[in-house]
Amino acid sequence: MSVLIHSNQFLLRMMISFMLVIGAACTVSATPDEWLPQVKGENLTSWNFFAEISEDEYALSEQPAQMVALSCLPEVNISLGQGGYAAITALTLVNAPQYPPHMYEVDIMGPLTDTVYCAQLGQELMVVVHELPTGNSCMSSIFIEDKLKPVLVCTSDTLPCNTNIATIDFENYIESVTDNCDSDPSLWHSYVVQNLPCNPHHFTQQILVTWTATDDSGNSATCQDIIYLRKPALGQILFPPNISISCVNADTDPSNTGEPLSLIHI
Repeated sequence: MSVLIHSNQFLLRMMISFMLVIGAACTVSATPDEWLPQVKGENLTSWNFFAEISEDEYALSEQPAQMVALSCLPEVNISLGQGGYAAITALTLVNAPQYPPHMYEVDIMGPLTDTVYCAQLGQELMVVVHELPTGNSCMSSIFIEDKLKPVLVCTSDTLPCNTNIATIDFENYIESVTDNCDSDPSLWHSYVVQNLPCNPHHFTQQILVTWTATDDSGNSATCQDIIYLRKPALGQILFPPNISISCVNADTDPSNTGEPLSLIHI
């Protein structure tokens, strides 16, 4: 960062290092042979010069001479992210921070870290914030919570038209269910069967399955899975061969006479 300090007489570029009032260093660059007279006369009374100051040093130099007391929010709710953790920063806890975030240090009392995890859900923890430039400290109470819903993925599936719907294990057809903290969210489902007469794709029925997943924190998500019941086309059916049976005590059970088989895997 370049800071131009003005004068109305001469421009002097010179190399000089000095300490700011609060202890930060900066460098002033200049070259004597670049003096540029700006007014008539023989006496040099003032000059302009450029100071190269880092952003941190500039931020410190901008602070008021009077010390500003460090103040933390008394209570803060911390929600865990999709990865099952949350990093605590000073910007979350400090009232009107006077410095950039990296000039603060955050320590959770007990584990002495700045990150909370799923194992700490529902806990209330004390956090100490240290303001590094001034040495001031303040404390906040944080409550760890989970506000993220489980992630449900539903798709569509197809079963043979002679499937007994009452025997279907619908959990086999849900794509996935995940959660940031709960490894096994509870699942609940309901379904509705709709007939599909004269369907051009040979579907006879569709089953609309609505899923609800709920994690340990009470967050819920829903999705809908569609299961189609499909009959094969006539050309995709293998019929049993013709047979002759006796008219006396004829056994016409399909296990004896044979039954049609689908030539495709649905």
